[in-house]
Amino acid sequence: MPLKPDVLKKYKNRCFVETGTYLGEGVVAALQAGFTIIRSVELDPNLAAINRGRFAPHPDVQIHAGDSGALLGGIIRDINEPITFWLDAHNSSAELLEEGKNCPLLRELEQIKNHPINTHTILIDDIRCCGTPHFDTITKDDLLNILHEINPEYEISYEDSADPRFKQDVLVAQIRD
Repeated sequence: MPLKPDVLKKYKNRCFVETGTYLGEGVVAALQAGFTIIRSVELDPNLAAINRGRFAPHPDVQIHAGDSGALLGGIIRDINEPITFWLDAHNSSAELLEEGKNCPLLRELEQIKNHPINTHTILIDDIRCCGTPHFDTITKDDLLNILHEINPEYEISYEDSADPRFKQDVLVAQIRD
């Protein structure tokens, strides 16, 4: 689901990292919000190539191709400050893959947990998919547990999706000042 730029501005750090580039709406929102370091990873190599071309005029944007569940740790390794994450990589087609292959979210969160900084802002899209095959039956409790393993001080809130049909569909984990 596209990211609302006004929501992103509320949770701004210098760095924005997105999983699930798709058509590049998240990167556009991050540029509009004024992030200075933008990285995105897309599983589909054709979409990654299209987005690399689209964002080539922006030297602060990197588009990576591959499985975010495997690549995210390397993509953020050199960032030594809090990151705003937009986690939106999952199979949203009608044709589901086998169990454990539709959503890299737990593997992404494990890589965030292994990063030396634990004060990132994490936005997870499509929370309505929790407990379904689209999220490999990952529950909201599973997400909350790992988020609190990353940082027990995370406060959890929710934002509406860019799609007006989906209220409170974006989970936000952040440290409040």
